[in-house]
Amino acid sequence: MDFLLRFFSGLGLGDGIAKMLAFFFYEITYLTILLSIGIFFFTLIRVKFLNDDLVKKLENKPKIVVYLGMALLGIISPFCSCSTIPVFVSFAALGVPTGGLFVFLITSPLVQETSIILLMAEFGISVTVLYIVFGVTSGIIIGSLLSRTSDSELFTNDVLAERLNRGQPKESSCGCSCGEPTGCCGTAKPVLDPKKNPIRYARGEAFKTLKSTYKYIIIGISFGSIIYGLVPASVIESLLGASNGIAPIIATLAGIPIYADDVALIPVAKTLINSGAGLGTS
Repeated sequence: MDFLLRFFSGLGLGDGIAKMLAFFFYEITYLTILLSIGIFFFTLIRVKFLNDDLVKKLENKPKIVVYLGMALLGIISPFCSCSTIPVFVSFAALGVPTGGLFVFLITSPLVQETSIILLMAEFGISVTVLYIVFGVTSGIIIGSLLSRTSDSELFTNDVLAERLNRGQPKESSCGCSCGEPTGCCGTAKPVLDPKKNPIRYARGEAFKTLKSTYKYIIIGISFGSIIYGLVPASVIESLLGASNGIAPIIATLAGIPIYADDVALIPVAKTLINSGAGLGTS
């Protein structure tokens, strides 16, 4: 970071611009390396310890075991808040208990493997553990409350019918079952077996996940760079500092309309803290 700062300052750029560019290139390099290694590692764990029999394994288990199992699946499943919804519906059709479904729905986009990697890198183990604990606890509490509601009040008739049939695939008009690895009524595509080729599969998943999240990383680091280089610390402290009692409320209201992956916002949170904002608020 210091090297980059000296480099850009040596080009005759102003202090603010030099700080902004140094922060941007440092974070891009740092996080790219960490994410590549981290996603590869988490994918290997997913391949080794989780499989399609998870739903069967959770049947007739105590609620807390189901909730923790679905929370674990949510953590190591690389889904954002949008892509979690179709997976949630698929699990609903398979007959996963209602409470466990909502634990997954809440935990999956909130506590991702990518966010864990970034939190460890930017904030250390204590903050990361607290984030995981509060994220999973929130999911379990809400899932437990919703488990007391009847399925007819939560799901559409189509989903209810599939839950009764345990997610049996429907035949398409061309007579084949959709959702198969080879595709539906199309040319068969070779599917890499993660059990037989875990290293190759994990490498491919790491590249694919990094490719899909990289735009959010760039957006987040860009925002963070602007704040770090150009926004005076006094402005951040006055709005989001520890002395402002309503700072968490301001941060919450500001965060609601921002459609951004948590991967993009973690670098922003780090920059806010460096500029004087409180940890909890950030």
